[in-house]
Amino acid sequence: MQFDPHRLVQSVILTEHDPVKDSLEVVREKQLGADVVLAVRFEDRQGRQRRGLFGVRCADDRCRPTGSFLGTARDSTGQDIWETSGGWGGGLESGSTAVVGGWIGRSDAVSIRVIDPFGRVQEDRVEGGVAVLMWKGDFDLRGATAELCDSHGQVITSGPVRPVRSPK
Repeated sequence: MQFDPHRLVQSVILTEHDPVKDSLEVVREKQLGADVVLAVRFEDRQGRQRRGLFGVRCADDRCRPTGSFLGTARDSTGQDIWETSGGWGGGLESGSTAVVGGWIGRSDAVSIRVIDPFGRVQEDRVEGGVAVLMWKGDFDLRGATAELCDSHGQVITSGPVRPVRSPK
């Protein structure tokens, strides 16, 4: 039997978040081994535009959630790395996948490069306005820097990979 991560994610969103009918869209899918991340967007019943990443591992004839984040779309200042972002760690499970990503804050960005404090690099291309970084093993997001690059590979903005939000 073929297991479909889309069906699992759709079921979770329909059950837990009650989106407006037909507003749920998978914007991007990325896979690393048995792990799949789906970037989704939808409108909730209060009229808010929601964005998120949902992780699924499909192995041993079953699919199970591995992590997720869901946020409300916000306007970018044009210098922000992210409009909406989040992620989850690989956890203690051997060989598990860590994820960080979201909607990019610049429409002219075609790729993202994240450099951790030890000089290790993770990169992804921007598709549908979304970047998803997935890795196994050591990579330290604390103090990591994200760089958005244009089509020539030139850095157009940079900043912390984990956005600093001002109190409301």
